[in-house]
Amino acid sequence: MHASWVDAAMVCVLAAVGLRWGLFLLCAVVDHIAQRKRLPQLTARMQGERPEVVVLIPAFREEAVIVQTVEQVLASDYPNLSVIVIDDGSPDDTAARARSIRDTRVRVVCQIPNQGKSEALNRGIAESTAPFVVTVDADTWLAPDAISYMVASLVERDASAVATNVAVGNRVNLWTRWQSLEYVSGLNIDRRAQAVLGVITTVPGAASGWRRSALASCGGFQSRTLAEDTDLTLTMLRAGHRVVFESRARSRTEAPIGAGALFRQRLRWLHGNLQCAWLHSSAWWRPAPWRVRLLALPNLWFAHLGVYLLLPLTLGFALVEHSAAAVAVLAWLFTALFTVDIAAMAVAYGLDETDWRDLPWAPSQRIGYPLFLWGVFAVVMWRVLRGASTAWNKLERTGLT
Repeated sequence: MHASWVDAAMVCVLAAVGLRWGLFLLCAVVDHIAQRKRLPQLTARMQGERPEVVVLIPAFREEAVIVQTVEQVLASDYPNLSVIVIDDGSPDDTAARARSIRDTRVRVVCQIPNQGKSEALNRGIAESTAPFVVTVDADTWLAPDAISYMVASLVERDASAVATNVAVGNRVNLWTRWQSLEYVSGLNIDRRAQAVLGVITTVPGAASGWRRSALASCGGFQSRTLAEDTDLTLTMLRAGHRVVFESRARSRTEAPIGAGALFRQRLRWLHGNLQCAWLHSSAWWRPAPWRVRLLALPNLWFAHLGVYLLLPLTLGFALVEHSAAAVAVLAWLFTALFTVDIAAMAVAYGLDETDWRDLPWAPSQRIGYPLFLWGVFAVVMWRVLRGASTAWNKLERTGLT
């Protein structure tokens, strides 16, 4: 009797995971259709009034890439913009390289000593009065029409923040191609689905758009977690602000090219998102929109904790379960989930209307990458239990081409 209940519970858990992924994929398709229907209105808005926009680029030790990043912003088709580079106490020539750009739209602000990304962004916000703010990481290149789409989407949809379509721009080896698959078939699918459900939990720091008034009402960026973008997004959701996704606002970011650099980056991402999940769990007993309580927070906890518990759960089941029928059902479920997952990745690339050349790497990514990320999770849990902190771990830049 006990074994049958365990078998049934395990099947239900895996089936629920598959149903969640299926629901997200369906919602992503719905979002794709909705965005296509909105295109005429969005295009019309882009041809109308162009309110002032300030583009903030926080930079710390970015001398290798800062000039190219700023030049990409200046190549935007948006006519009414200014750029503020906030050099956050860099010990290298980041500020000097930025000042070498001869364009009256560019200003360089230095804060010494280094105070962190959140404070750098807040300093940039204070240096401008533009009603719309675009934040861009120093390793990210915006498409020429990205800002136009961001602002048009904010205005047309009466939103406070807009998440954009970020892709890996340096697909040079196995690690970067795995990350490219993750961005297109994981992060962007999740963001499309969350947009339909009204619960986008992360407006990515790499490239995003904001209303100044919403930033002010939520207190700007905070340095209390390692994921300032997720923290601010959740704060906005709890305050009732609308957060949207605009797939046509595209950018390319530089991904870590080695296992060590990627491991350090994901340590910060995962630890920061778990900090945000814990911090904002107070929404379960304090006033907050129902979507935050019933959809955003449970999904955040599952994506950054629950999904990692599946591996030890299934391994433990396989070790203690001796029923051949149960193991066969489990194997069938895993095979079905893997097959559906690979098919879903192809659908994701179709929705994203992007380069398909990474798809041959999908099977290896779906086997090797989760194991890699589980290693990240194990280290984060060990640090959390010990009360140890996770450093920002600045990545070395090589630049995009």
